[in-house]
Amino acid sequence: MTTDVRLLNYCSDAIDDLRHIAVALHNLTPHTARHANIVADMLREATKFILPNCARLIDLFSIGDSHLELLRLPYPIVAFEAPWENEKEVEPTLNGYRQHKSSRRIALCWELDENFIPFPSVQQSRIHAAFPDGGIFIFPIFYIDRLRSWQFGAGGSFVPRDFRTDNVKKLPATHIVHSALREVGRASGKEYEFRVQPFVLMPELFSELVARGDFNTDRAIAQVNLDAHDEVMMVIQACSVLNCSNVEMEDVRPSRSANAIRTATCKSPFFTCKVLQVSMDHSPGAWQGWGTAASPRMHLRRGHLRRLPERVVWVRAAMINAGSRDGIVVKDYAVRPQSKVNER
Repeated sequence: MTTDVRLLNYCSDAIDDLRHIAVALHNLTPHTARHANIVADMLREATKFILPNCARLIDLFSIGDSHLELLRLPYPIVAFEAPWENEKEVEPTLNGYRQHKSSRRIALCWELDENFIPFPSVQQSRIHAAFPDGGIFIFPIFYIDRLRSWQFGAGGSFVPRDFRTDNVKKLPATHIVHSALREVGRASGKEYEFRVQPFVLMPELFSELVARGDFNTDRAIAQVNLDAHDEVMMVIQACSVLNCSNVEMEDVRPSRSANAIRTATCKSPFFTCKVLQVSMDHSPGAWQGWGTAASPRMHLRRGHLRRLPERVVWVRAAMINAGSRDGIVVKDYAVRPQSKVNER
């Protein structure tokens, strides 16, 4: 089923670029250089997933509690790769900071874990004290087309397991984020809101952000969240699908000849990546509907209790209408047919 899925190899190229950046920054910004090398190591160790263009797995307008409840990583360290060819032009500025086109994205993720602290200076202990139920760190790594190089943000976003905003006071940076997104037409004010905690990973880069933003720390913190906004939505969508009962993972492996060339040129090897395998065996792909409630788009059915005559069972979340071409990109992940009788 994965013969049509092409390896993106984003992590391989990003590792090499980050190593070069770390060498160049070693004397000027030693903390950023050290953390860039750690990020490169994590990219190498991460389990890698290929996602569709702009990570369009589900309808963003449908995101709510049911999706955030599925925000669980399948492996300790995960890297989600996705091409990012958008129809809209890149905004010249966002929150007053200049923007550049980025047609390739990586979201590097890891769970909050007292036994795994790759960046002690991120003050993970403080985040753990504030969010004892845990959560996921999401760090954006992006390809700048103009520079033809992979770069990284000054920090990223932590999405806590306790994601609801009830009785949570909005900080100045949060207001800045919402205002900046509305200003460029990327938000209307009616979107689902959930808690996101920014974290600084590259201290010298963050200091530069503060200086470029007229020394407004709240504005710089807001930019850290804004720079990771697309990657956060990428991870929420991916985890929503990954944690469904009718979704499996399948490996796509690089060719030996391609890796032999990489080795000969002292470049990082291409890695095995996983694609999402949506099975129609447990999902009504030929779903029939009528009236205004009929919807052919693939969507998430929330996990729920089902009462049987002899017992009550829990039914895991599932992707409904997995066979629909409305709203999915078939070549970016495989859809397994129900049976050969239904094939045309």
